[in-house]
Amino acid sequence: MQKDGNVLAISVVDSGRYANAKESSDVLIYSGQGGNPMGGNPMVGHDKQPEDQKLERGNLALKNSFNAKTPVRVTRGFQAMNTTSNGHAYDCLYFVDKYWLERGQFGTLVYKFQLKRMTGEPKFVRRELSLSKKSTLRRKILSNDISLGKEAIPIPVVNEIDYQKPQPFTYVARNAHSKSSILFVPRGCDCTNGCSYSLKCACVVVKNGGEIPFNCHGNLTEQKSWIYECGPFCQCPPSCDIRVSQNGIKLPLEIFRTKSSGWGGIKNV
Repeated sequence: MQKDGNVLAISVVDSGRYANAKESSDVLIYSGQGGNPMGGNPMVGHDKQPEDQKLERGNLALKNSFNAKTPVRVTRGFQAMNTTSNGHAYDCLYFVDKYWLERGQFGTLVYKFQLKRMTGEPKFVRRELSLSKKSTLRRKILSNDISLGKEAIPIPVVNEIDYQKPQPFTYVARNAHSKSSILFVPRGCDCTNGCSYSLKCACVVVKNGGEIPFNCHGNLTEQKSWIYECGPFCQCPPSCDIRVSQNGIKLPLEIFRTKSSGWGGIKNV
């Protein structure tokens, strides 16, 4: 989101995989993005060494949200909530109270952002986490597959709160481009063996700021405001590390209704 020409952060994910800290149920110390070491493409052999984080991309967006005093949505991973469940769930709206630089685990400078729960926002209900884990306890299955067969794995819809159903919509399993975007033909990469940290890779250097946003398992390596994947104009194979969402879902998902935050999605295990 932009305001007065500045890009603002609208949401962050506390997955529990990074050095984020909860000082209380209302305060989250969120670690900035970038600078982490990462193994390169084994076919190319490029490795990324740890470095100081820069005030750019997601870090700059959070700093701009601090200046503009705009709210930030926080989504929490169940690992971050110290539960035995897996997946993510929406918490509530926070604001960036302050930010600073400190030395991280690799001796490099890391941005830290203190986020505080906005006044009047409901507390995160852990009971909803346990219910999402124990899907056998919930009997109100509104749909066995909201994708209507468009995904290889069915996505059920469950509501144990009331009798409301999701609003009608068209499920799209693949990327859909607007007519205006078709007029612009993007430049694709020439990485026939898969994208890497090579300076010649347009998808890494130009579009993703010099970083591959996913690891070899298709997981996000860090929070980003924008993520660009390789597309039909790229020469890389389907196994490229920057082709993830276009390959469809790989894990069972479930849509469920909460008491205070509307509809949410969770990995059903």
